[in-house]
Amino acid sequence: MKRKARKTVLTPEDREREIRSEAIDRMLKDMLEREAEQAAKDPNYRGLGYWVEQVKAERDAENAA
Repeated sequence: MKRKARKTVLTPEDREREIRSEAIDRMLKDMLEREAEQAAKDPNYRGLGYWVEQVKAERDAENAA
């Protein structure tokens, strides 16, 4: 027998949290798209990928020491 899915009632705080989360997701997606366009135009552009690699290298160096 199939169970009925319960409807969850969101509190105003939970609803606000969901809205903020979705807004942040959209903002980050837009920022990453713009960064990709910028990187395609300028080969010397230091975007998020560059800084991610810098942090990884620093962490690897710390862990190796």
